[in-house]
Amino acid sequence: MKKLTLGLVILAMVAAVSVQAATKIYWNGSVDNLYTNGVNWNGGAVPANTDYTDQAVFQNSSLSGVMSKTCTLTSSLKINAILFYDAGFSINGSEYTTKYFSSTGSGTNTIYRLKSVSGTAWTIGTGNTLIVSQLYQDGQGVKLTFKGGGTIFFNTYIKGWGDINYQQIDDVTMIVNANKVYDDGNNNYITKLNLESSELQLKTTVSAAEALITASKITKGTTVADKDFYVTDLGPDYLGGGYVSISYTPPTVTGTVLIVK
Repeated sequence: MKKLTLGLVILAMVAAVSVQAATKIYWNGSVDNLYTNGVNWNGGAVPANTDYTDQAVFQNSSLSGVMSKTCTLTSSLKINAILFYDAGFSINGSEYTTKYFSSTGSGTNTIYRLKSVSGTAWTIGTGNTLIVSQLYQDGQGVKLTFKGGGTIFFNTYIKGWGDINYQQIDDVTMIVNANKVYDDGNNNYITKLNLESSELQLKTTVSAAEALITASKITKGTTVADKDFYVTDLGPDYLGGGYVSISYTPPTVTGTVLIVK
């Protein structure tokens, strides 16, 4: 019994150290837009490129000097989290590998290249739009959950190597400039939807979206009651045309609505 108690104490201590290890480093952009310039960060130190310990935070109240809201990476790095507390920020250049992500504030944030290494919840707040050019979902058996009430736009489908990875869309609008959400390179992909207050938009046809549902490439989330999917043509005026919506409630648009049982 004493050994068990001691083991629990040690586990609790390790967990506490892990939580404390995540340090928030605030971007101020006071000199230029280079991520690697320590002067651009409060405290004069760049977030550590180590074992996912530091969190890069972007917020308006921390800006100073030239007030650059654009951050440029010149080489790939690993970080615990990227936290946008306000809108209007842009990160470009090399690839960010991160465990956690949050984007809030009224407006749009943009990031060029991301790699996700854990199955966590990404928060995109109400009124916020996050634009992601490229996302690689690393690992196998990993679930990414998207929540927060906002909108996330992917310039292409999520790539990865794990054929049992999946994405769960809880309460966001996800727009993908492709005919699928995820592909591991071998045409293996599953996306689970909890669409009580969410919507998935793909650049594809109604019939192709119906085929994804029929083939169980797009499925209901595990907590969702038995409901029908509505596949809706969003019409030629929406984002230049060619997009469909998948939801539990058909949007008010002019176009074809197909109910998939």
